Amino acid sequence: MDKRERSGVALGIPSAILVLFLVVPLAAMVWRAVAEGRDLGAASVTTLRQALVLSLVTSLVSLGIIVALGIPLAYLLARRRFPGVRLIDTLVD
Repeated sequence: MDKRERSGVALGIPSAILVLFLVVPLAAMVWRAVAEGRDLGAASVTTLRQALVLSLVTSLVSLGIIVALGIPLAYLLARRRFPGVRLIDTLVD
């Protein structure tokens, strides 16, 4: 295995885990809605749609907060030394 193949595997495995981390809860939600109702009636479809929208909105809000606050904090931690930098780095990790 050459260096390029190893780096592909090294990136592919965590990427696959991340995709599973995102897809499995959504699939479980759909599966549970179908299994409980056996037929997706109007109430089940509405509940499922609300759950998916809530998941999407909360994920996007979280992502926005992480990008808005995380990137400047990462830059600060990487470029500057100040009292408490190790504590903040530990808390972030």
